[in-house]
Amino acid sequence: MKFSIRWPMLAAGVFLLASFAVAAPQAAQSPAKPSAPNISAAQVNQIMNFLKQTQPGLYRKALMLQKSDPTKFYTLIRAAAPNFRRLEYMRRYDPKLFAYTLEDLNLTHQSYSLAWQLRKNPQSPQNGKLRTKLLHVVTQQFELRQTIRKHIIDRLLKRVTVLKKQLSQRSKEKQKIITDRIEQLTGKRLNVNW
Repeated sequence: MKFSIRWPMLAAGVFLLASFAVAAPQAAQSPAKPSAPNISAAQVNQIMNFLKQTQPGLYRKALMLQKSDPTKFYTLIRAAAPNFRRLEYMRRYDPKLFAYTLEDLNLTHQSYSLAWQLRKNPQSPQNGKLRTKLLHVVTQQFELRQTIRKHIIDRLLKRVTVLKKQLSQRSKEKQKIITDRIEQLTGKRLNVNW
């Protein structure tokens, strides 16, 4: 999908939030009309509010795109919607992972921006500085992604510990659980923790 030179950063940012939205090429083949965007106004407002709170710069660019090219705006928002919901869930239930993920998205955005500048002017005298910046950003992102993986592993290990404890407790109470379930099935008891 090609974008005008004017909007590469917005396109990269929104598509990063959509994990480079697999649906984006399909959306490009049959773009929605601005009057029928296949996404409700409430959903657009939720996504825009989320952007306003978490990425104000991207929010401002999205507002400009909404006014200048509504079809492209709705295509990008529709492609990004599933990831916005995932990020919103993450913000509520795992704020630390949410913060890491936003930082990762910003570093990804920076790396694409620097790479785009390098590709745009391959013979530029500033390429050495740009490459150094790109190396720094990619190194930072690698370290951050390692931190994210460690965070996820730690969270999973805690969950495994809880599940093992529950399994052990249920094994100890096997006969009571089975008896309670039979009473529930025969109508003698309600709300059994089966």
